[in-house]
Amino acid sequence: MKEYFLEISEKQVNSLIKRKFTKGIIAMARAFAKGETVGILTARSSKENNEPLIREIEHIIGEKIKYKYFINDPIKSERISHIKGSAARKLEIIKEFSNTFDKVKFYDDEKMNVDIVNVFARNNNLENKIKAYDIKTFDVNKLDSLFNKKTNKTIHFFDLDGTVLNVKLPIYITKENGEVIKEISQEEWATKLNNIIEELREKYPDEKFGFDLSWFSDKDKILKQIKPENFKEEINLP
Repeated sequence: MKEYFLEISEKQVNSLIKRKFTKGIIAMARAFAKGETVGILTARSSKENNEPLIREIEHIIGEKIKYKYFINDPIKSERISHIKGSAARKLEIIKEFSNTFDKVKFYDDEKMNVDIVNVFARNNNLENKIKAYDIKTFDVNKLDSLFNKKTNKTIHFFDLDGTVLNVKLPIYITKENGEVIKEISQEEWATKLNNIIEELREKYPDEKFGFDLSWFSDKDKILKQIKPENFKEEINLP
């Protein structure tokens, strides 16, 4: 059975690479082909409204994804709502699964999310059990080295935006009345938000700011993201 998985995985991965699917899709397919467990771990909210997107990923891969965590869903993820920040919430889920799986692998495109996992693993002597990978520098030619050769008790968690899904979505900073005053990228949201808010406070000193992240939670906007090109990227291979 193991040789069967190896044979299928090579064909599957080569096909996905040739068709220019994202590194996240490729790694996810290889995990399934090896008989290991796959999960989604995303900062998106509204698991329910994102189900069409998940079904499309499952259709591409040809497998059902058992574990799906939308860590900012106010209902589905209420038990971790007291934890501040998406990176810390993702880490909490990873820590929980490290109690039931021999190995936990995590793939994300944001340095903060990758670093918090690897620092935790290093500080707690868990580097052989927990590992996060920056999908932007991830080498799809070395996928085999990530898989546990002694047991299939390994789970691979994948972020969505920038990892499995290759689409740039806007985030809007609004006034209290809902008026949009600035559009920022996902990267700016993750790395420069505090600086951007400080600049806006100089211009609007008495304003209470809000955030419109509806592209990640509104069902109609999510449906617009389900396009073949949004699951593909250019991968430079040696």
